[in-house]
Amino acid sequence: MSQIIQLVRLVIAMLITVIVYNWLTTTSWGSGLPSLGSPAAAVPTAAVAPVQPAEATNIPTQTATVTATATSTPTPTVTRTPSPTVYAVQYQEIVRQVKSITELNTKETIIDVVVTYDAERDGVTALWDKGDFLLVKSTYRVKAGIDWKAVNVNVTTDNRVTVTFNSARITSIEELVESSEVKYYKKGIRAIFAEDNTVNSERLKQAKIELQQRARMRVCEIGLVEDAATEAQSYVKNLVIKLNPLLNPANVNVVIGTDTQCS
Repeated sequence: MSQIIQLVRLVIAMLITVIVYNWLTTTSWGSGLPSLGSPAAAVPTAAVAPVQPAEATNIPTQTATVTATATSTPTPTVTRTPSPTVYAVQYQEIVRQVKSITELNTKETIIDVVVTYDAERDGVTALWDKGDFLLVKSTYRVKAGIDWKAVNVNVTTDNRVTVTFNSARITSIEELVESSEVKYYKKGIRAIFAEDNTVNSERLKQAKIELQQRARMRVCEIGLVEDAATEAQSYVKNLVIKLNPLLNPANVNVVIGTDTQCS
């Protein structure tokens, strides 16, 4: 029974609510409310514009520029270097020029040499014949050099030139007769009565031989032969470079054999 009463109450409440709502819609207070018996007015909706994609803007890209720093470059030194594949050494001309030299000598000197013989006799006969004395002085002009015709030239593929000669030597010993001097005398009582103070020719000849030997020894002592070899080396090297100006001077070698006269 109570449930029926509650249902009736609910129906009554709903009716009252509908009546009040309709009344309100007819008055100025509820003009904005939709009528319960009429369909709800369509609520206008704003048209939504389609979203336009954003235009791409060209933004300049910043790029890093690397600037090379200038560095000082050393100036190369130009050296005179021959090209072995292009330059040909004037081999035949070197040989011809060297062999055309007529003067064998490159050094000369003047040497004075003295030889003395002083014979002394002892004993009973010494008062009469005490011996004799001989002095021979000679002046010599000595020359030293090489045989230019005995030359050998070798050229390698990389333009290294070797010029070879026989050893330097004494080429001549000339006595300057006008400067020669001979002194001879006998000693003892017989010298007072001696009519002939002429030196024995064989003895004088032996003295001359000894003088030449001493002259050669003197030449060796002062290094005349070595100086002649040095002069020849310098002359030939300059000649080769003059004939072949593109050659590197360090690649030119002049070889002269060892002297045996002074060894």
